[in-house]
Amino acid sequence: SHELRTPLAAIEVALDVTLTQDRAVEEYQRVLRMVRTQTQGLHRLAQQLLLLSRLDAQELQAGFVTMDLGELVRAVGDAFRDAHPGCQVSMHIPDTVLMVRGDIELLARALTNILENAIQHAGPHVALTIEVQTVGDLAAAVTITDHGPGISDELAATVFQRFRRGSAARGGGGAGLGLAIVESILHVHGGDARILPRRGEGAGIVLTLPVELSE
Repeated sequence: SHELRTPLAAIEVALDVTLTQDRAVEEYQRVLRMVRTQTQGLHRLAQQLLLLSRLDAQELQAGFVTMDLGELVRAVGDAFRDAHPGCQVSMHIPDTVLMVRGDIELLARALTNILENAIQHAGPHVALTIEVQTVGDLAAAVTITDHGPGISDELAATVFQRFRRGSAARGGGGAGLGLAIVESILHVHGGDARILPRRGEGAGIVLTLPVELSE
């Protein structure tokens, strides 16, 4: 409710103050720009909450397809690199085909959320490494690391909670739902998401998914 009340209150106050008397055109334009920014934030929040609602219902598995995890990771990494040319993106994907079962759009969303989170907290020129590995015979892991300020041990314990924001080092804009969505997506796919133990600078997140066994 706080995430909804704050932008709505800002919009209401701005409109009430503006309507108290005639103002210059520039002032009306400034207020309208602020209202547009707040409503865009509310729209993003509504989309995230709707997605979490769908994930909580776990009604998505009937539409799962089998896909090559390496190809998916490469496609997401390439798209992210094209959208953020200032970033340094290194990908290490084995030649071995790792087939997983899931929703392509949701898994791409999980990967993109982590990459976007790195930019938000480490800046537009962040260096990112994406690595795909096998975990025994039954699982595959996608590890994404950055060279940013890292995640404190305190925050690491709760970073996947909904509406959880970090401190100034790993905080910032957004409603604090990005990593909660990542974890929910992985759980729907029978996998999990975890933070790597902190070692010096940077942050790391590991996504683990069950692999499809070849017949």
